[in-house]
Amino acid sequence: MKNLKDDFTSTDIVYFKIDDREFGYQPMSSGDELELLSYEGDQAVINIIERLKRISVAPYTKDQIKASIGLDKDYSELSHDERAVLFKKLRGKLVSRIVAEIKNIEQGDEEDLKNSSLP
Repeated sequence: MKNLKDDFTSTDIVYFKIDDREFGYQPMSSGDELELLSYEGDQAVINIIERLKRISVAPYTKDQIKASIGLDKDYSELSHDERAVLFKKLRGKLVSRIVAEIKNIEQGDEEDLKNSSLP
């Protein structure tokens, strides 16, 4: 008999690397996905921004954040909206790679997610 807990989204942070940069992402549940549909605007852009906001671990220092968006905060102290502003300052190619990793996480099964946890 299949374990029914496998039907639910894990709240664990999934870590991934791009080059030598480590990121942590908290997967979205179907409820989170449905909530996005109520937002007005280009759904593709909204989906990307909302997923970037869920990156809870990023390699950027307080000094880099201050130089980029003018806030004297560690990444962990940034609000979701402040994280979106920071990610909008990154190069497009890097953001595309981050989004591709997030899509892989969202589409992966639980075993893939367990294997991708770095720490």
